[in-house]
Amino acid sequence: MGISWLWGDRVYDFYVNKGQQYSMNGVSAKDFTISSGIGVKVKINNRLSSYVQSVFVYTDHDGRDGYMIANNDGYLLHQIGVSYNFGKAMQNAPNVASNVASKVECKCELFDRDSDGIIDKFDLCPDVPGTFQARGCPDRDWDGIPDRLDSCPDVWGLPKFHGCPDTDGDGIPDNEDSCATIPGLKQFNGCSDMDGDGIPDFKDECPTIKGLVQFNGCPDSDGDSIPDSKDKCPREAGPKWNQGCPEIKESVKKIFEQALSGIQFQTAKSIILAKSFPILDNVVKVCKENPTYYLIINGHTDNQGDDDKNMKLSDDRANAVRLYLIKKGVSMGRLESHGYGETQPVETNDTPEGRSKNRRVEFKVKIIN
Repeated sequence: MGISWLWGDRVYDFYVNKGQQYSMNGVSAKDFTISSGIGVKVKINNRLSSYVQSVFVYTDHDGRDGYMIANNDGYLLHQIGVSYNFGKAMQNAPNVASNVASKVECKCELFDRDSDGIIDKFDLCPDVPGTFQARGCPDRDWDGIPDRLDSCPDVWGLPKFHGCPDTDGDGIPDNEDSCATIPGLKQFNGCSDMDGDGIPDFKDECPTIKGLVQFNGCPDSDGDSIPDSKDKCPREAGPKWNQGCPEIKESVKKIFEQALSGIQFQTAKSIILAKSFPILDNVVKVCKENPTYYLIINGHTDNQGDDDKNMKLSDDRANAVRLYLIKKGVSMGRLESHGYGETQPVETNDTPEGRSKNRRVEFKVKIIN
């Protein structure tokens, strides 16, 4: 007698046996023995099985072990082995009438038509090999979700996402996630929005700074309708033609124009004449009233004299103007100076008037923020 038990993807048959027999022992000739034991048989496939059993054998003689001690001998017999069915394997379970013996019914229940190790009684897909986790149905990715119910049958996934994975762990399955490797938000199909401006990062030209939709996610700090990413002066409003920087006032332009020809030096020297001080003081005032102004001071000469000396003279005169402005309170971090000698004339050097215009100090203004 025995019982069958399904464990994992294998069927285990547990049984108890009992028997009587005669045997030749080589010591006391024939023995009459009574045996009883237990064992387990494991079905490997339709033909091959393995078994382990232990049997206790009791004899009607005393000398089987070579010793006579006035007691009948008994012993345990342990066996392990395999069995093979040489007959034709059964492919389909027969119809079993209700009055067939229980032993035949048990054999029918243990059929495994698809040979996947799961008997047909427990196999939801008895004609197609499958896995135990999927109750006998195919599961290519081994995620425990049968292929027929798996939205991603070739990739290991999660039951709550119908078998699809969630690589970035953002709660959006990869098959619905436009940014499957970066945690994101459901409203952006799984893509992120680091600055929280409502524009997903893959569309945001300024993904780390909160911006506006009309500027593709970039801000416009000064409100001049030029996004900061394209605005040369993002903290001061200015026209588009001036790249977002404020236009220099006409009054300021006149001061710089006056300085162009009004700053005078001792002949062939970089010493500023006192009559130029009022003009330079106006430049100082402009700088203090406009803290975002950055001045570039350029010195120029005519073509009279040695070229190298003219280059040095122009550089010294530009630097002399820079030092004057610093002395009057303008930060040196807002000033730079250069000398160009006679290389950038604005008039001909063939006339006294032309040479006078070529000897000049120019101011160029940049806006800094």
